[in-house]
Amino acid sequence: MTTSAPALTLPRPRPTGSLRPVLRLHRTALWVWAGYVLLVGGALLWLGGPGAAAARRDEPRCVGGDMCEVFSGPRTHYEQLTAAAGTLLTVTPFLVAAYAGALLIGRELERGTAALLWTQSVSPPRWLATTLAAPAALIIATLTPLALLNRAAWGASDDFLGTAWYADEAFVPTGLLPVAYALLGLAFGAFAGLFTRSTVKSPALAVAALFAVSTLLGRYRVSLWPTVTTTGTGALRPPADAQVLVHGTVLRTGERVTNNNACVGDQGADLRRCTAQFRDFWVTYHPSSHYWPLQLAESTVVLTITAATVAATFWLLRRRTA
Repeated sequence: MTTSAPALTLPRPRPTGSLRPVLRLHRTALWVWAGYVLLVGGALLWLGGPGAAAARRDEPRCVGGDMCEVFSGPRTHYEQLTAAAGTLLTVTPFLVAAYAGALLIGRELERGTAALLWTQSVSPPRWLATTLAAPAALIIATLTPLALLNRAAWGASDDFLGTAWYADEAFVPTGLLPVAYALLGLAFGAFAGLFTRSTVKSPALAVAALFAVSTLLGRYRVSLWPTVTTTGTGALRPPADAQVLVHGTVLRTGERVTNNNACVGDQGADLRRCTAQFRDFWVTYHPSSHYWPLQLAESTVVLTITAATVAATFWLLRRRTA
């Protein structure tokens, strides 16, 4: 009588990758980021609700004539907290760029940890993809709600704070720009870390590159979307919340000139001769309805630069590890 040998059962292979080591290695940063999200998110919820209501009730108190006690108590605290929240969201991309350059990429290359991982089960492109994908997903999932909450909080108080929608302190930390610039900071940090392989040089390079791009786009932001031009008497009274870019007069010849103060100081016959050359008025501006188109246009440019930087980072990695 023969007995059959028991079938050999092999363990089923499980997919392995570098995601878990990345999360464990940067768990302190994850806890700090979680605390940041909770703190800023709670502050923005208060700013958009009870805080705005309390600040709106804090009207200026006048005792006679022009002697008024303006913006006291809750209004002052509200302004300070609003400015602090906007500043935090504005500088967050620079902090992401510095962290990505110094610790996320630069430190691993400087210490040789990444090279050791490459000799085992993770290829260099897979290591870089996982190292970038994890923080990118975290940025999108957490920073997007914070930026939208800041937009809602700003909308709840713009009528009494007096901050124009196109001002940097209102435009930059709201909408999509904080997320787009944070992803660009991550890409710049990765490239700088791989390029310098230094925890000191890479954050400086990444922050400098991000500052240059944000400054350049901020200067030419008004050109990212078509403007509105109005002529006639309406040009003398553009919308109160519009971002007026340039205004002037139309000469009899049809030429538009931007100096509509040419006749200031003239009197009598001189004034009549000066004004006789004018035929119409004109003004070019961005209405408040251009807020989201400008946000989308600038975010598209930023994300395009991000994609190009990520592609350059993978190219550099292949060149270094070939």
